[in-house]
Amino acid sequence: MERLSVLVCTMSERLDALRPEQYPAADGVIYVFSCQYAATDAAPQAPRWLQERPDASFHPLAGRGLSANRNHAIGLCRTELAVIGDDDVSYTKARLEGAIAVFDKHPDVDIACFQATDMRGKPIKAYAAAPFEYEKRPRGAYVTSFELALRLSPALPRFDERFGLGSGRLGCGEEEVFLCDACRNGLRIVYFPIVLCATENAHTTGQKFYEEAAVRRAKGAVLAYCYPAPEALLRILRHVPLIRRGRRLRSLADMLAGAAYIWKTHARTAR
Repeated sequence: MERLSVLVCTMSERLDALRPEQYPAADGVIYVFSCQYAATDAAPQAPRWLQERPDASFHPLAGRGLSANRNHAIGLCRTELAVIGDDDVSYTKARLEGAIAVFDKHPDVDIACFQATDMRGKPIKAYAAAPFEYEKRPRGAYVTSFELALRLSPALPRFDERFGLGSGRLGCGEEEVFLCDACRNGLRIVYFPIVLCATENAHTTGQKFYEEAAVRRAKGAVLAYCYPAPEALLRILRHVPLIRRGRRLRSLADMLAGAAYIWKTHARTAR
């Protein structure tokens, strides 16, 4: 019985980098590949090894934007459970079956937040040692998309396509906005100190605050999305002293620009 879909988002230019060993056969697990490509190009074909896998399916999507790709993959999901995947992430049979076991043990959990390591087994960030409810998360805790596993339901939000790689203005933050929407929809989100996957890229886009204006704009945009305007402004201002000297005015301007973009567009994620 198919229980969990690993929703792997990739792009046509990345297909040659996919390796079958990243996606082991596991009881109750299938793989759904959503592959974006330029609208001016022909739709790509799945690698031969993927075509031969009975537990995998391949679905091209014209356009760009990681959040749009994730929404496409979620829309294709036909199992009760799903893992948000990337094309540089690897799994093991035991870890995927372990994720199913967590949901079976905790039937009231809608979204589980797990841990990830680099390819040598080192945690990619400082993780809490004990479980916690997301709404009561420790200060400084944050979630990366490929740490998330979902229980599909009508209340599950979609990713806000204004955020994330390829969106144009806001280069990250889609996970925080997704979880913010999930909380607003009354979903229960719990962190478990269990490793789900390993990634070849331990540095997330959000860590490029000083390198990319789109990341700085996303910082302000996330705050504007998740909090009332006065509190969002206060949180932006409180962040300024934490920024390196010489970068504060530029960073403040970019964060305010991101917040203004959210207030101007007023878009909400599709339910």
